[in-house]
Amino acid sequence: ISTPESLPELYLDITHPQATKEGAYEYLLRSNKYDFSSIIYAGNSENDIGLLNTVRDGILVGNASEETKALIKNQTTYITKKKLVSGVIEGLETLMKKKI
Repeated sequence: ISTPESLPELYLDITHPQATKEGAYEYLLRSNKYDFSSIIYAGNSENDIGLLNTVRDGILVGNASEETKALIKNQTTYITKKKLVSGVIEGLETLMKKKI
């Protein structure tokens, strides 16, 4: 059980300790042979860190806590200035410019 720092009063995660977003991502890669090289993942809380550190391109939106931002190890994850959906749009625009 965990409460993401960005929304502690509104959101509660209840999951098995081994159930992770990056585990599901890796399972899909193995079981379905999908090409996820063009996937861009966006998140804002600690439960997104594992996947943001796994995918090639990620977006951590500006409303993420400083503690969450410090956990990003993937140099291709873009940390936005804007929050919520505006942050996702900022991140998508920035990452797409880099690909052109």
